[in-house]
Amino acid sequence: MQVESAAYRKAVRRVETVEELLARHALAASPTLGPRLQTLQHKEALRGTIRVAKKEVRAASTLVFKDELKARRRVLRRLG
Repeated sequence: MQVESAAYRKAVRRVETVEELLARHALAASPTLGPRLQTLQHKEALRGTIRVAKKEVRAASTLVFKDELKARRRVLRRLG
């Protein structure tokens, strides 16, 4: 595939530069890279679980507040 676009060639050079920097980084050859990545993935999964749990708590508390608001309105209507 022959692409003649200057922007494409520039993007390819940038990608190659970044890949070279990543390959030369000390962590790339580290034997602990795999376990660290697994720990990071586990941490992100836990963050997602926490985010979902917080949303559920907010939804439940909103529902409780709605029920309480209905009850208070009914009381206020009865009181006039």
